[in-house]
Amino acid sequence: MVQQTTMVAMEKAAAPREPKLGNISDFRRLQPTTFAGTEKPLEVEQWLVDMTNLLNVAHVPKDDQVEVIIIQLTDVARTWWLLRKNDRRNQSLGRSSLRAFMSDFSQKLLGERWSSNSSICDRGVIQ
Repeated sequence: MVQQTTMVAMEKAAAPREPKLGNISDFRRLQPTTFAGTEKPLEVEQWLVDMTNLLNVAHVPKDDQVEVIIIQLTDVARTWWLLRKNDRRNQSLGRSSLRAFMSDFSQKLLGERWSSNSSICDRGVIQ
C-alpha cells in the first residue's frame, strides 16, 4: 500500500504541469520600471520589450496584459493613456491585445514614421 501510494505520488510529480496563471502581484514582484514618456525611440522600444518579457515571466494571461502594463505608465504616458481610454471611439481599448496597445503606444510616442518602419511587433519581438 505504501509503495503504491509512493508510485502515485511520483507519477503526479513527473507529470507535466501547466504554468500557474499570473496576476498583477506576480508582475509587480519582478519590479518593473515605470515609464513617463520619452522622445528617444530606443528607450521606448527597450521599455516595451522589457514589459513584454516580464509579462511572460509572470505568466500574466493575454487578456489581462494591457491592464497590467498601464499601471506602469506615469506622467505624459499616463495622460496619453487616460485621454485615449476616455475617448468614446476607443471603447474596446482596455480589452485590446498587447500587440495593438504597443503599436498604438509607439506610434503616439515616436510618430508614424518611426513606428511603421521599425515596429517591434512586426519584427517578431511582440507576439
